[in-house]
Amino acid sequence: MYIYGEKILFRAIEGRDTGLLRGLINDPDTEKMVFGASWPVSESDQQRWISELRPRADMLRCIVEDRTTGEALEQ
Repeated sequence: MYIYGEKILFRAIEGRDTGLLRGLINDPDTEKMVFGASWPVSESDQQRWISELRPRADMLRCIVEDRTTGEALEQ
């Protein structure tokens, strides 16, 4: 299911998001926000995490995408 706004789209995480998500979790500023609770993530680890994602009733994991460009937003 997609959730549309006027300028953005919330969509499911897909394999094409591997680089984006890996870059975010390996970023030092992101590390600070999660209180140093993560480890460096490899491309294969990130791909595995995405492939093992399952829907959860208590959590919405999605990518925010610019509807005009189709690009995922990093911030």
